[in-house]
Amino acid sequence: MKAESCIVILLVTACVLGFPQDIYRHADIFKRAEHALTWNFLKSLIKSKEAAARSDVCFSRLSNSMNHFMSDPGIANFIAYSSKNIYDPGDYLNCKKQSTSYYLQMSVHLTGEYDISIRAAFCLPRECSVEYLDTFKPEIAATISGLLDIIVGPKDVTMVDIATENKRMNKIQTGLYVFVGITLAIFITCIISTIFDYRGRLKGYSMGTQLALAFSFQKNLRSLFSTENRVDPKLNVFNGIRVLSICWVILNHSWLTIPYEPLMNLAETVSTVPLKKVMSIVKTAPLAVDVFFVLSGFLCSMSLCGGFKDPKKRTIKNALMAILNRFLRFLPMQFVALMYTLYVLPTVMDSPLNYTISNQLVEPCHDQWLLTLIHVNNFIAEFHSMCMSWTWYLNVDMQFFILTIPLIWMYLKSKKYCFLSMVGLSLISFAVQTYLCVKYGLHKSYVKPLDADLLTIYFMKPYCRINTYLVGMVLYFAYEDSKKEEGYLPFKKLQHWIGDFRSIRYLNYALGFCIMTFIISTSYLIDEYVEYYTKFLGAIDVMFSRPVFTIGFAMMIYPVLIGRGRAILAVLAFPMFAPLAKITFGTYMLHLQFYFHHVQSILHPVFYTDSFYFSRVFGMIICGYLLSFTISMLYEVPGLQVQKILLGPPVRRPPPKPKAEIESVEEPKTAPGETSELVKEKPEEKPHE
Repeated sequence: MKAESCIVILLVTACVLGFPQDIYRHADIFKRAEHALTWNFLKSLIKSKEAAARSDVCFSRLSNSMNHFMSDPGIANFIAYSSKNIYDPGDYLNCKKQSTSYYLQMSVHLTGEYDISIRAAFCLPRECSVEYLDTFKPEIAATISGLLDIIVGPKDVTMVDIATENKRMNKIQTGLYVFVGITLAIFITCIISTIFDYRGRLKGYSMGTQLALAFSFQKNLRSLFSTENRVDPKLNVFNGIRVLSICWVILNHSWLTIPYEPLMNLAETVSTVPLKKVMSIVKTAPLAVDVFFVLSGFLCSMSLCGGFKDPKKRTIKNALMAILNRFLRFLPMQFVALMYTLYVLPTVMDSPLNYTISNQLVEPCHDQWLLTLIHVNNFIAEFHSMCMSWTWYLNVDMQFFILTIPLIWMYLKSKKYCFLSMVGLSLISFAVQTYLCVKYGLHKSYVKPLDADLLTIYFMKPYCRINTYLVGMVLYFAYEDSKKEEGYLPFKKLQHWIGDFRSIRYLNYALGFCIMTFIISTSYLIDEYVEYYTKFLGAIDVMFSRPVFTIGFAMMIYPVLIGRGRAILAVLAFPMFAPLAKITFGTYMLHLQFYFHHVQSILHPVFYTDSFYFSRVFGMIICGYLLSFTISMLYEVPGLQVQKILLGPPVRRPPPKPKAEIESVEEPKTAPGETSELVKEKPEEKPHE
């Protein structure tokens, strides 16, 4: 009977898989599993009547190994290549090399209140196949239920032969050949176009010439590193905001993805690190997404106001063309990220974590790739089972853009009705959020338990995020009226007070900064004084923290847009930010791809420290930008150029320059009787004698 302990020892290699916020709220069950899933658990399992009744090949193999432990090197390898504690993934490569063993991974999903998974791995004899171990599911589930006081059914236990699954996933699929072929074709086209452009062979204004120039590295690099803003140099302030915001987002994503790694001190990390004061910046980093919504509301309003300024252009056809252009703007990076996730990510690695990462990221994309491309997946899929879950932002942004078109039409025709409509949308949003908070008890505390899925119910729904987008639209309307002599009266008064009175402007800066700082610091205060964090305060926090933060942000930026705040403009419009801001979208789409490659390559447990965390943040930022630059030069920049040529107004040949006319020198006017200095009198010729 002792031999059966080798079968179920795989449970000792457990590690929790989930978001840090979820793990922290259920740290008690994790600690219980850490201490309960030990030899005490094994003893209670092998004493069962079902285990005692086993007498097959696997049982005999394990029984002989256990009875002759010192003389059988096989069992020594099983233990050496298996996990030493609940955080250690074992030695996958050496276990796979042995002809008598294989590497097995098991996951136990704790349903109900906890909704987290426990991963496990063990190097077992080949006689103990997955099919054989499946017969132990009832005993394993019953033992876990008794020790952890949680109902675990046999269906919640999954066992996988990792080497077999990796071999299946590493098989090159047709989609990978297509992706590589398209990338090589674009690269060769760019090389040829660059050579002709460098030699001056591509001149003229025909469509064919312009399409060829669209793939030139020389032209696209010049465009990427250009710091000129043809609309308004003050708008360069958005460059620094984009770069700093994406760094803030990566700071948060680096923390949220910690449970994917086999950390030796995972329980301690998720229990103590979130309570540090400095972690308020990390926990509130999703506010950077709301900053992006403000910028999107501003820039989309500016683009649509310019496109629909002429009343004749306000047609359904032009509205559909605007939506199509916006869709094509996202498509190149979406295509690359989707193909990378589907065909590259599961193919290049053979590691113990490859199956877990690929199963969570790749499998949903096989069913949801179309929903992701047409920007409706945030209404259909749950966040944790969503194809490229970080693309929810694109879905919401696209839905906001479609809603912006009728609002801009109303603004150009009647500002009064436009503002009333925006107020109505904001009130509807607050009403929906109030209903959700009352029904599900939503809050943002890391400590207080939360029964509902905040990310699915609230985080990625447009009706819960529209207020921050409306702040961006109002910011644009105020900026546009500041350039007119007679604008909307409230905006003109605001411009007069902030622009002409230095004391009011400084007070505006101070108030905006205090608002943003307060919203960030509330994350620490909530977890520190969680006993005072009532359901009412949780609802207020969820509903108003984001809009209030973006209002404080708009208060800081508005003086710059009306020609004040030169110090802020000098910092955020620094030329270095210009090229980085242009590839920020690609960095957002691709930085997690680099991170998951890093996780797939991990073969041994790591120990969490603050330096480890921040070094990983810098690595994700740098590698994300490098990957984004490469893909932008191949896909995004040429795609935007082609889109502009095919769907934009035709490129007109500039009128020929007039030939230089020979300017005649006019004689200066002289008074009567005077002789001009330019006129030289010829001496009279004397008659020849």
